[in-house]
Amino acid sequence: IDPNTGYYDQLEQYHFNNIGNLRFEVINDITNPVLDVTFDGLHIIDGEIVSAKPEVTVRLDDENEWLIMEDIADTALFKFYLTHPDGTIEQVFFQDGQGTEMMQFEPATDQENVAHIYFRPEFDQDGEHTLQIRASDLSNNASGDLDYKIRFEVVQRSTITDVLNYPNPFSTKTQFVFTVTGSEAP
Repeated sequence: IDPNTGYYDQLEQYHFNNIGNLRFEVINDITNPVLDVTFDGLHIIDGEIVSAKPEVTVRLDDENEWLIMEDIADTALFKFYLTHPDGTIEQVFFQDGQGTEMMQFEPATDQENVAHIYFRPEFDQDGEHTLQIRASDLSNNASGDLDYKIRFEVVQRSTITDVLNYPNPFSTKTQFVFTVTGSEAP
């Protein structure tokens, strides 16, 4: 008799029924994450004019709910390259050599597994710039076959240009569309 429980300890006569076999298969995550990039909250087209101080928001959405991008080390999944009007290519890091934060990483917080990056550059050169972004998930699946690449133009001088109205001709009302440039609206 076991003094703690008051029950009899009896050895098992057969052990074959103590083993269970269950076959299962683990498959690799092969689903690519979805990369979405906006400038000041808007999707731009190639060659569009943007502010000299835009907020570029990068959103990476991964469907894998088990490998969540929740660690600051996950910033290694992103590569940013900026081509300036003079042709120089600069890799943009999350922190510069002095420890100043260049981009802000907002990790995924739940099974939705959506991470955000906020990049707030200040362009001091007018002209055409190119932003190239390479991203992958924790399973090393790239966000696409090609890097995200967008050309945009920066004009620091405050102007209102390309004033057009439509419909044209009109009888009772018309709408005007125009382009505003500069670091601050004129």
